[in-house]
Amino acid sequence: SISMALTTIPMPRNVIYPFVGNSYGNVLTCEIQGFLYYLGASYSICSNSVLNIYFLSTIRFGMQETTVKKVLFPICFIASTLISVPYPIFVLKKKLLNPLPFDSWCGAYPFPADCYNSKDTSELECTRGDRVSAQIS
Repeated sequence: SISMALTTIPMPRNVIYPFVGNSYGNVLTCEIQGFLYYLGASYSICSNSVLNIYFLSTIRFGMQETTVKKVLFPICFIASTLISVPYPIFVLKKKLLNPLPFDSWCGAYPFPADCYNSKDTSELECTRGDRVSAQIS
């Protein structure tokens, strides 16, 4: 996916993790990269499922091509969208799309990675997102 191919480029310039690549982005570009990554990953799984449903419908059940295009594909597209979109929106609203120390793209994790929310007794408080939201996701 394009978001993975961009690697560290969209990460904020002041990222604290020691990546080999340079970072030229900001929080918004990191959120866009993470959002597109999770949306693309979900849609690719759903597309594979739709392909399996297509072959099952045409080969096993003998469904006509016009029926597949007019009925099955729109239903599958709506279902794929309903499955794929909620998670990226959830992590975006919780401010969990941040640079990760173990991946070269932005993903769902609090920032910095070893922080805890203010309810814990840790010395390092989360700048964006929190551990509780990350555990829910």
